Amino acid sequence: MNRGFESNFGEALEQMIDIKTALGFSESTYLFRARQFDRFCKESYPQATELTEPLVLSWIRPSGTENAARAIHARAAFARTFADYLQCPAAN
Repeated sequence: MNRGFESNFGEALEQMIDIKTALGFSESTYLFRARQFDRFCKESYPQATELTEPLVLSWIRPSGTENAARAIHARAAFARTFADYLQCPAAN
């Protein structure tokens, strides 16, 4: 399924969501944050092909209009899930 991801992480984001939904998780659990992350990477790190600490720390930093604690927690949880996926043999 093509969810419209445009960053260099797009294929991996697609695959992670496909695996999560195959395991019984709801696509909506991951799709909003995946799109948010993809958009951020496309705009702020267009050449990135690896998940790095500076990229993740920059992404989890909330904007001025967001609830800081909620945004940080949700983005960090997604980043951990995505990093775990990238480390699994199926992702490589």
